Amino acid sequence: MPLEVFGLSSLTNLLNLSKNSLNGSLPREVGMLKSINKLDVSENHLSGDIPIAIGECISLEYLFFQGNSFSGTVPSSLASLKGLKYLDLSRNRLFGPIPNDLQNYGMVPKYPHAVTCIASGCLCWKCSLEEDQQETFEDGQNLHMFVENSVPSNLTQILDSHLVPRNVEANIEEDENSGNLTPTLEKCLVSLFQIGLACSMESPKERMNIVDVTRELSIIKNELFRKEK
Repeated sequence: MPLEVFGLSSLTNLLNLSKNSLNGSLPREVGMLKSINKLDVSENHLSGDIPIAIGECISLEYLFFQGNSFSGTVPSSLASLKGLKYLDLSRNRLFGPIPNDLQNYGMVPKYPHAVTCIASGCLCWKCSLEEDQQETFEDGQNLHMFVENSVPSNLTQILDSHLVPRNVEANIEEDENSGNLTPTLEKCLVSLFQIGLACSMESPKERMNIVDVTRELSIIKNELFRKEK
């Protein structure tokens, strides 16, 4: 990945490098993108650690890292991105616990109904601000209620197609029903959404314990990998 791209002062909104067969590591110079709003390097062949310098991109609201081969742990510096609305680290080779600072960030009052899905050591995090929910949902509903009412009968209504294999993704776009999902995948997705719901209860005391979350995710991961072999 050419370092020159990170020094372009004209980049103030979007940098989309997705699906370009890029390889190698993401350089620490990514931290120079202090005015960028959206960074998308998904669906490439990037590897190595996610640079700590990503936390210096203070204007980031949307961050797409899914579908690469990033390894190592999730950097705690991501918690510095106070304006972050969407974070997708799924389908990488990350391991270890989610940093406490990042977990605590998801619990602040500004995001009372955020749905958190932590998949097989990776994080796919969708946050929805209260004011956004008021514009989207009616009859006093919020994001948590919407997801709760959609599981398990209307999965594709709430499913991010990036979370499924590409051949399934194409079918989902053509068919709004979940019939194109394999039984195993559908079962695992339902379990993931249920974990997300349990982690996004209004009261922190009612939220799922992180130890239980890790155990349940390990079960889901083993089930998925067992079927792939």
